[in-house]
Amino acid sequence: MESDGSLYLIMGDENGRQMVPCSVSEHKVQGGFSWYKTDGTRQDSVIVPEGGTPVAVPELSYPVAGYLLPDDLLAARNTVRAAAENRTRFSQLIPPETLQHRKMADSAIPGDVFYSWMPLGDRALLEAGEGHWKRPYPIFRQMENGTLLAFPGSHRPKSGSCFAALPEQYPWYSLDHIRRPTVHITYFDISSPMYLEPRPLIERCFSLRTEHLQIVYRKAMNRTWCEKTGLSDWVRDRLVIETDDIVRYQEELFWV
Repeated sequence: MESDGSLYLIMGDENGRQMVPCSVSEHKVQGGFSWYKTDGTRQDSVIVPEGGTPVAVPELSYPVAGYLLPDDLLAARNTVRAAAENRTRFSQLIPPETLQHRKMADSAIPGDVFYSWMPLGDRALLEAGEGHWKRPYPIFRQMENGTLLAFPGSHRPKSGSCFAALPEQYPWYSLDHIRRPTVHITYFDISSPMYLEPRPLIERCFSLRTEHLQIVYRKAMNRTWCEKTGLSDWVRDRLVIETDDIVRYQEELFWV
């Protein structure tokens, strides 16, 4: 259980230990599992894995909220694997990829913000609701396999939000090839990077200012995923040293 109350099921497989987001239900539902509290007493509610792609367990440790009953472990693993597959497999809702999609992906640079379909399967999209199928994504980097590492944007702040694009800073954006006035603050959740294929891309909305892209780089450096994906050195090379920064040089610390 994280400090903000989020609940995760820790599972291990051939890919190592992973965290699966969960919720607690007071009623027995399909895919839910009984669990024990850490004091050994049985919990009347059930824990429900929410599916989606599991994330690697961060090096930080969190308080343990409880554990599954032994008889539920195998079923829990199978349920999570099936949910992840169903949520991310091929989608009929997202339009087919065209040459224009590939051109947009090939021309994308860090800081470009694309309006895009959420890169999920039909089951996950339908669960999210039509109003949440599309959202802005700032591009962090082009990956060698042709995908774009990006972060989801939302009009509501999340616990992992690191940057807010204000209407006065970005008064205009492009959608359907029309220049539209910005009326909402857009928050970007840097704790949940996603890999965008060319197919979900819709249109480039705007590009982050250099100083705002630097904020994203600085926040990313403190995230476990940045190191685990081998991007730490790439990000470090793009950081601009500013007044009051503390830097390490030849094993010594210096205040700029």
